[in-house]
Parts: sequence; C-alpha cells; structure tokens
Amino acid sequence: DFEVTEAEFMEAQQDIVYFNFEERVSHLVGYLYLKMKRKKWIKRWCVVQDGKFASYSEKPNDSGSDIKKRRMSQEIIIIPLDTIETIKLSDESSSCFIIQTEGNSQNYHFRCDSEDEVTVWIGGLYHHINSELRDPLKREAAETRQAPVIQQGILQQRRRGFWKKFWFCLKNGFIVCYLARHRGNLTKRPKYKLALFDCKIEEYEGEKYNYSAFQITTQTGEEIVLQADNSEDMLFWINAILKEKFLIE
Repeated sequence: DFEVTEAEFMEAQQDIVYFNFEERVSHLVGYLYLKMKRKKWIKRWCVVQDGKFASYSEKPNDSGSDIKKRRMSQEIIIIPLDTIETIKLSDESSSCFIIQTEGNSQNYHFRCDSEDEVTVWIGGLYHHINSELRDPLKREAAETRQAPVIQQGILQQRRRGFWKKFWFCLKNGFIVCYLARHRGNLTKRPKYKLALFDCKIEEYEGEKYNYSAFQITTQTGEEIVLQADNSEDMLFWINAILKEKFLIE
C-alpha cells in the first residue's frame, strides 16, 4: 500500500491552493460592490482584460443579443491599468479596497464578499499591471509620476547568467527599472515596473560568497535578482522595499 505522510499531504494542499489562486488571478472576473454617492453600495460585474479594469452595472450578455448601447455606455466604468496610481486596503473594512488613479483624479471604493477575495483582487490587479508595464508593445511613453521617490540608484540585475547595470527607483509601490544611461531622468521610458504588493524579498543564494545580492519574487512567481555595490547598500534597498510594502499592504 502507498502511504502519504501528513507533511506530504499538507504540502500537496498548499500546491492546490496556490494553483487555484494563480488561475483565479489570471482570469480576474466577478461581482464587486462599488461605493456610490451618499455611501450607497451598488453591485457590479468587474472584469480585468486588455489592459483595462471594467465595471458593468450588470453582467454583459455574451449571446450577441441587442443591447441599448446608449444606456449601456452610461453604466460602464473603464480604468486603464497604466493610470492606476495605488491600490490599497480601505480603513473602513478589511473586505474593501481603494483604486486611486493618477494625480488623485478619482478614487474608486470597492467591497468584496470576503477578506480572501480582497487579497485575490488586489494581488490580481497588481499582477495584470505588472504584465502591462513590462510589455513594451503595450506601454506608452512613461509619464512622470507625482509620488515621491523613496530610493534610487544603480543596481545590477542578473539576466541569463550575467550581471548588467540599470538605474532603479522605488516609488508608489513599484520598483522601476531604467537604462543606466538614463540615471536620474525619470521622464525617460522605463524598461519595466514591478508591483511590490505581497511580494517576497530575500537574500540571493544562487552565487557562493555573494553577500550583496537579493531577490524579489511576486505572489505569481515573477522573479528579479538584483545586486548592490556592497552588503550595506543591499540592506538599505531591502529596508526601503519593506517600508514601501508596509505602506501599500
């Protein structure tokens, strides 16, 4: 007979949960409640696709039947992912979160059915934002953000077994990568931006005697390995990232 230990069973259960979470994040759809004027909550069908967060007054009809387009257009809220400034938990409830767009032009308050759903939606939105911002074919020229830069400087990134220098800055819940020659010039187009929500930061152990490298891993498995000039500089970066994580989580 084949016997499974309790530890093996628990590990298998964790794998199943992670798989379900990743699948859920990749196809981010479902009902949320949107806070309207006079603190009224309205149930809406929400979808993240094609670089946009869309909120409908009702679930769209996929059958192709006629819809009153004028009425429907008035009941759709579209938020381009590249205009989202921050996504954070609401102070009023652990099952609510807030989407803030660039320049604080608009805040959208959403409520989920449970705290677990909040984690899925916030993590999923950041995952899709990462996908958008790291794809140069989908990204427009970068716009200067109003958020203060928490930390910036030259770091080396490990890519295909080699180290290459880039200019990184940390702000607004993202670590942003620029070409080294664009150091200090945040008006240039970044190579990519990585959302730090619910990410994991740890020292890099892939190279023996390398005590100045660290690794960032998102909840969906994206990884970047960075190296500072020395171990002290590495600790400055790790502490800055942890502080930024604390603010957005």
